[in-house]
Amino acid sequence: MTPPADLGAARLARRQRELVPVRRSDLKVGVPAPFPIFDVHGRLLLRAGEVVDSERALAALNEMGLYIDVADSGAAGGGRGGDPGPAAPARPEPAPEPVGIEKPFAQLKLQPGTVLHFDFLGESAGRPRVALRLMGWLDGGTVMVSAVNAQGAVVPFREGELVQAKVVAGNDLGAFSALVQKVCFAPYPYIHLGYPDAVQMKVLRRHARVETRLIVAASRDDAEIIGTLPGLCQNLSASGMRLEAAAGLFDRGIILRIALRLPAVGEERTLSLPAVVRSIATQNAAPGKAHYGLEFGELPPADRLILEHYVFQELLDA
Repeated sequence: MTPPADLGAARLARRQRELVPVRRSDLKVGVPAPFPIFDVHGRLLLRAGEVVDSERALAALNEMGLYIDVADSGAAGGGRGGDPGPAAPARPEPAPEPVGIEKPFAQLKLQPGTVLHFDFLGESAGRPRVALRLMGWLDGGTVMVSAVNAQGAVVPFREGELVQAKVVAGNDLGAFSALVQKVCFAPYPYIHLGYPDAVQMKVLRRHARVETRLIVAASRDDAEIIGTLPGLCQNLSASGMRLEAAAGLFDRGIILRIALRLPAVGEERTLSLPAVVRSIATQNAAPGKAHYGLEFGELPPADRLILEHYVFQELLDA
């Protein structure tokens, strides 16, 4: 995709467009886009006829919002040949769907060294996500990011490439899309990103949960039940989890110890987490099973860090 050379002209063009949301079903993997697709800010994501080559790329585009200029909407009906006939009665245009809370980029107050997680979009969709460090930014001008990853390798970028960045800012997760404006190698490999008009924010509360299918072992130290019992962690947060296990095993208020394995720094670590049974439900559980709502107790700092890192990474991948 070729970005506008003049950023001022690009912003003017965005203001002149009348954007309306596109149905999710109008864009399919492997099928040429029937019309140009923009994000909520009017930035071109796909040209008409361009193909999205993976579900992951389509999900990333959908997360930014899929919009069409009303001037292009006739293309969706299969062309404009022949007599158009009587004009259809005027009707209100659909309002854009909510896209979340927006903040100006400057309000995030990101410091040099902050880690940004990048997904590649458009023609580069499908490349692996990379984590790179912020070098600095100029309000209304540019965002400078190191092109060297944590392993010391230089990540290749192309000028004009479209990327989406996600970053933790306080208790929020911010996401914005930008074009790679300039790739530099001296005195240090880094890139200039187009300054984002706004950042989409999502609150990362301590109780934010991610869906999982993790095999765990639950144990309790009393005379009735010795050893460990298998279970399935169906969702997980930094403060608790939903455990699917055999019905009738535990009562409310029982203190358990949950053993599970989570990835940490490139390897898996086994955690042993104290938890209290807060709720029990059999609805929507498999036959003979129950869902136990568990609240974690006080965790060692290392275990809490691994747990929070796992939940955060899953939120990034969502």
